[in-house]
Amino acid sequence: MENHSQELNALKTRVVRAEAEAEESRRVADTLSRKLKEDASRIASLDQVHREKERQIQRTRATGRVVGVNEGWNFVIVDLGDKQGAEKDSTLLILRGGQQIAKVRISSVEPTTSVADVIRSTVRKGAKVQPGDSVIFEGKSAPPVETSRASQPALISSGDSSAASLPIISLPPLPQ
Repeated sequence: MENHSQELNALKTRVVRAEAEAEESRRVADTLSRKLKEDASRIASLDQVHREKERQIQRTRATGRVVGVNEGWNFVIVDLGDKQGAEKDSTLLILRGGQQIAKVRISSVEPTTSVADVIRSTVRKGAKVQPGDSVIFEGKSAPPVETSRASQPALISSGDSSAASLPIISLPPLPQ
């Protein structure tokens, strides 16, 4: 009987130890699970930061052109779309000859084009935004002006037949 009692006490001791080890394992598992969730959250946050940095890099490289102008409705169409990092409410600079002539704010974005409203208060005195004007994202420095006539964009005017190679979008006039 004493032998059974010793065995019973030894088994009880083993059970208590096993229960303590199981509880410790649960605490370790809970801690590791919490750390895993925290790490997953950090990774998601870093991925978001990485995507934003990539988008900013993409935007700093992107340059475009005005492809259509509607003076009546005060908007332009540019050949920068979401593939080039354009987003609704982004501000673009309109340049001619390396000089800023206006700012526009994107109101609609497609994959390769955007519609942008001209910010009237930013239009340089005596200037009008024209098809062929250069477009860059605000915050990017203007590209160097090339002196070669062949490298200059063709500007659209009533007598300029060299502008025929630019894709021009004809827009209806503003109804009276």
